[in-house]
Amino acid sequence: MNARWKSFERTMRRRVRTEVRESKVLRQEYKQSRKARHAGTIIRPWVYRLFFPLIGMAMLMQTGRPLTLIIAFIWFWVLAAMFLRANQLNLALYFSPGLNVFHHLPIPDGQIFQVQWSSWIRNSIWSALHFVAAYSALVFHIGNGLDFGVVVAGTLLGVLQWVFVLAMATCLFAWWPRRLFHLPLMLFAGCAVALLIFGWRQTALVNWLSGFGYWIPSVGWILYAVGIIANTGLVHDALPSVMAGAVLVAFPVAYRRIRRHYVLHEEQFAAARKATVTGEAAVSRWQGFLDRFTDNPAEVESEVRSRRFLQPVDWRGVGWIEGLIERTFTARECTVAEFLVAANPQWTRKFRGFLVSAAVLLVLACFLVTKTGLDPTFLVFMGACWLIGLSSGNWRGFATVSAAGPQPPLYSFHPIGFWELFRTILKINTVKYILSLPVLGLIVLLGQISLRLNPAVAAVYW
Repeated sequence: MNARWKSFERTMRRRVRTEVRESKVLRQEYKQSRKARHAGTIIRPWVYRLFFPLIGMAMLMQTGRPLTLIIAFIWFWVLAAMFLRANQLNLALYFSPGLNVFHHLPIPDGQIFQVQWSSWIRNSIWSALHFVAAYSALVFHIGNGLDFGVVVAGTLLGVLQWVFVLAMATCLFAWWPRRLFHLPLMLFAGCAVALLIFGWRQTALVNWLSGFGYWIPSVGWILYAVGIIANTGLVHDALPSVMAGAVLVAFPVAYRRIRRHYVLHEEQFAAARKATVTGEAAVSRWQGFLDRFTDNPAEVESEVRSRRFLQPVDWRGVGWIEGLIERTFTARECTVAEFLVAANPQWTRKFRGFLVSAAVLLVLACFLVTKTGLDPTFLVFMGACWLIGLSSGNWRGFATVSAAGPQPPLYSFHPIGFWELFRTILKINTVKYILSLPVLGLIVLLGQISLRLNPAVAAVYW
């Protein structure tokens, strides 16, 4: 199915341009709208997609970069791209704004599926560029320098890896729980970026991680084909090809399964329209998820009549940190704090999560330093960044309102001044930081003992 009428579009484009050129008023309006459209745009999105792969390629091609670093980076990026494309396939099939147009047209579900599938394939071409850059760096280190053969070999290997990523993403979408796409994506992408920036100093860790590339289709087969993996036996040599072949065999099965279950009904469109602003399409399996955001009308009426929603937050009953912070507030600041967190602070729960995460990171750091000889300073830096992000607050009062043009924050619609908000947040963060100091001191002390950190480095992190 062709969802576009190109001849009609060309005719309308020529007619509109003719009328704009002949009218001075229309020309002025066009110039003003063009300026407004590009006012908030600093760099086009495609520039980022082109710039960062080139930067990564330049970093990987630097002299002295170990070959194992490139291998470890490639298989991390392959897994990240696989989960990314699987998530984007989910968005294209069930949450694309284009489905709102198809909803009002007499188009069968099969043709809608083909249009959305083709759109997903086109959007995934950027992954091919990423793998071309990565494999060009790999071939560059294997060969004797940068020449035309390096570009050709990197392009062929990158396109081959892109095909396998699409096949694995399709299999993931067919059989992997769709709610678990984001966490592996962030994990593998973060590890790949960390290796790209800091991995050149962690030789032992990189050598250990590069061995896992053997088990990733089609990374293992490519490494064997270019001679990086040595011949060690028939079974060991044939296993990468068997895994790559299994992916290619499973791909048409997964595709037919997705196509067979892709059915859009009027009830599903209506349910999705109630749950989202733009009325995007969803399937029946999301109904249980939507029900969690839908209250019984009788319960809503009872809540309004009882006026319980007007009662202030019981700070001391929510948690001990909330109760401690509430003692530093005035009556007005209690109201401001309740507005900032939407009556749901969860500071005690987040503090417990902070303690558990710090303990897990400390144990993991001790294990990696003992087993791989990894530089502990790198681990402490990454752990500190993680804990800072974990301990940061989520201020709902500063959220923006969905509207056209510049989006004002929520507090701008209420009689609350900015300095009131700032003073309240400053008090909250001060108390939270004072409570965290003993815990951070204990973590640094244990880290200095177990990881044998330099006392000056430990003092800086504390």
